Amino acid sequence: MYSYLVQYHLVDDLWISTYYVINEKELIVRTGPASKSIPLESISKAKPVRSWVASTATSIHRIEIHYSRYEYIQISPLDQKAFLRELQHRCPHLQLQ
Repeated sequence: MYSYLVQYHLVDDLWISTYYVINEKELIVRTGPASKSIPLESISKAKPVRSWVASTATSIHRIEIHYSRYEYIQISPLDQKAFLRELQHRCPHLQLQ
């Protein structure tokens, strides 16, 4: 029984965990087993949005990040203001809306 619970918890964490990391070169978006890396130099715009559309965000209060030419992703960090400050610090060319 205990072994099953531990295994279930590990599988559950693998599929449910969502987090975002900004390092020196990229924004990493991790949702369950899927991961996406976005080069910081490709990020052009970020803006707060409210949306019910399915995405890597875990809340309807999101940040929409535009990158490359026509790509965007919606994320929902716990502290959106701090996340946007850090993103702007790492991407001086970023246009905040």
